[in-house]
Amino acid sequence: GNPGTGKTSLARIMARLLHRIEITPTDYLKEVQRPDLVAEHVGQTGPKTLAVIEDAKRGVLFIDEAYRLSSGSKNDFGREAIETLMGAMNETPGKAPVMIFAGYKQDMAEFMRANEGLYRRISYTFDFCDYTPEDLALILELLTTSKGFSLEPNLIQDDRRELARIIHENTAPRARSLMNGGLCERVFDAAKQNLDARDDPALPSVVLGGQDILAACCALPTPPEPEHLPGPLPPLDAGPSA
Repeated sequence: GNPGTGKTSLARIMARLLHRIEITPTDYLKEVQRPDLVAEHVGQTGPKTLAVIEDAKRGVLFIDEAYRLSSGSKNDFGREAIETLMGAMNETPGKAPVMIFAGYKQDMAEFMRANEGLYRRISYTFDFCDYTPEDLALILELLTTSKGFSLEPNLIQDDRRELARIIHENTAPRARSLMNGGLCERVFDAAKQNLDARDDPALPSVVLGGQDILAACCALPTPPEPEHLPGPLPPLDAGPSA
């Protein structure tokens, strides 16, 4: 899934759930990316990856942007890390961690093709969809409340219809796709700045109004356009083309 869709948050929840149902001995979650697994010199990647596996063996190992392990050449050390991880996948929880691989949908499809052993060993795949304006309105309300602020009542009436409308009409679809939940953090911070600018310092308010949210949405920078739009990948069992 795209950034901000909750992959890391769900991994943390999964670590707790797996421990609660006694699949893993602890609820420990170790979050890593390529630099935590791959070394710069020959012969160092295997031991480095094994050390990470050893540290996480009693819980869950979360590999974010996992596709970066297979994005280099055939001689790239990332492939050695993949093979080391696959070797540990044959062990039971407690001897090796439960592993969660995360990344962009298209890139993760290519990652699964990097080694046939991954396809055999990874049993479940979950797609994290982009949030709708209605979803973002709910997230923004929850975030605002958690920060000790509130939204004007008209913004949250009828299941936050007005708040969702402002987000829908004043943010670019690509910005929402690139940021998802992260967009709400940016909107909240900018809305708070707008409130501070118009507020009476002697009587500070903690209520964000529609004008604050509108100003915050309009202040978001235009997202960069993609360099290319890749075509669909062939199915996993596709043979050579004629």
